Amino acid sequence: MPEFNFDLGSPDAARAYNALDDFTQGYIGAMFFTNSSDPDDRDLEHATFAELAPGAHATVAELAPRALGQIVAECARFQASNRAALDEAIDTGRIKGYDDKAAGRDFWFTRNHHSVGFWDRGLGEVGRKLTNASHAFGEVSLYRGDDGLRHRALHQTR
Repeated sequence: MPEFNFDLGSPDAARAYNALDDFTQGYIGAMFFTNSSDPDDRDLEHATFAELAPGAHATVAELAPRALGQIVAECARFQASNRAALDEAIDTGRIKGYDDKAAGRDFWFTRNHHSVGFWDRGLGEVGRKLTNASHAFGEVSLYRGDDGLRHRALHQTR
């Protein structure tokens, strides 16, 4: 999968992002790819296709500190609980270039029921295990708060 390049927003945000582990960087990249622009941010009448992309107007610098802390904690918890399965998925060699960053993207995509994820990688039983573990974390999304920052909302799942 080609890497989605998004705006980090500031040198401080870039330093903070670059200090994160690869899994969490992948997760944040997928999050901004799928879930970060607001219709209110866009001039829909005059926007180009690229400007209408989901992450076109969001930056890592806009993440509320609490949201970033929650993201880092969830990614760490997911990795700790599923390290053996993640290592198996990475080490199988079934997917060329599959690494922790790709697994972080799959955690975001899978937990939010996007059309790709662990279940879609041909990983067999380990893919099913990681899918179930992702779903147990529930769905999340970003929203712009009154403070102008991006916060995360955990959605109730049944």
